[in-house]
Amino acid sequence: MKTDNKRFIAGFNGGYLMAKYCSDLAALLANSVKQSLEYLDGFREGISVYEQERQQEYLNEIEQLRADNDDRSEDLEI
Repeated sequence: MKTDNKRFIAGFNGGYLMAKYCSDLAALLANSVKQSLEYLDGFREGISVYEQERQQEYLNEIEQLRADNDDRSEDLEI
């Protein structure tokens, strides 16, 4: 494995964990550095993947709530 790839993976893992536990700080760090280094690219990608997973979980929860919600139109008085 190349050194650059190891740096990307380390950055990815750092970004993912920081986004999970301290999202405001992760966003601040990712946006404050404008350079493109392997570690920083991985860091940004880790943040992005975590946010996508979190949004997917939210959508799955909404879908489950809708599926569990019975049709209550029969309960309404007309």
